[in-house]
Amino acid sequence: MLHRQQLLIAAKSVFAEHGVFAPLELVILRANVGRATLYRNFADRKALMYALLDEELRSYESYVAKLADRPDALWMAFDYAVNAIIVSSAALVAYWRSLDRNDPAVVKFYKRHVQIFRRPLEICIEAGQCRADLKPADIVLAVRMLTSELGGRSVRERQRLARRAMKLLKRGLMC
Repeated sequence: MLHRQQLLIAAKSVFAEHGVFAPLELVILRANVGRATLYRNFADRKALMYALLDEELRSYESYVAKLADRPDALWMAFDYAVNAIIVSSAALVAYWRSLDRNDPAVVKFYKRHVQIFRRPLEICIEAGQCRADLKPADIVLAVRMLTSELGGRSVRERQRLARRAMKLLKRGLMC
């Protein structure tokens, strides 16, 4: 488990610096493990990327669960999606957008993403803070729209774009 975690940390760092198609040798070097260790843990780049996606979703699910029944949970979950995932993991987001939407693993990730927003959206609607006709899939669509437009060259530029996009998008989602 230790090596797997080292590889995931290294991969996230390498992909953030060099893009998701950086040589896996860079991941091996950054993790300070052997090539066999990489392939014992991940059969190929796709398996490594799916593990990173799973890790991001688990972190996201955990964050949203801690929001409990806060009336602003939807907006906080939305902000988390933009700042913690889109802005800081731009390479991973770009890979996610490139995947075949019919791949069973991708369908499973998408369903988990939709589920993350289910309770926060219900609470937001009950509190009268957003439009009553919204569905969790609409929120995921809005997040996906943001991912396609927040391709700034630096974290600072992506943060600036994210703040502006969130402000505009929230206005459209509110009552």
